[in-house]
Amino acid sequence: MSAVARPVAVYRQLLRTVRQTFKGDTEMLATSLADIRARYKESADEKDAAVVDKKCDEAEDVMDFLRTHIVQAQLNERGNYAMQPQERHLDDRGNFSAQAPEDVLEPEDKRNGHVACESHQGV
Repeated sequence: MSAVARPVAVYRQLLRTVRQTFKGDTEMLATSLADIRARYKESADEKDAAVVDKKCDEAEDVMDFLRTHIVQAQLNERGNYAMQPQERHLDDRGNFSAQAPEDVLEPEDKRNGHVACESHQGV
């Protein structure tokens, strides 16, 4: 792939991945897209092929992380966050394991002060 074609292809793939990952989360989507555009604009004049390749590799790593490690949780009618992992979120054995960062999930379960989060394994 040419020195120009790869960064353009990776940029487009990254935008698609972010749109898919954060679909329905307008704040995260807008922030992510703005960050990607800013980083690409910042590196637009880079001529060193090794640096360009490294940045493309890093963008591909980010895409892989987003595809496999980010699962959107939706607030359900009981006040809990429910996740519906997709096949891409499963490991080689078909297991899904995610840890919800308790400090970012709301609302708090008033009975015990913990955030309630449930996972649905039905993929």
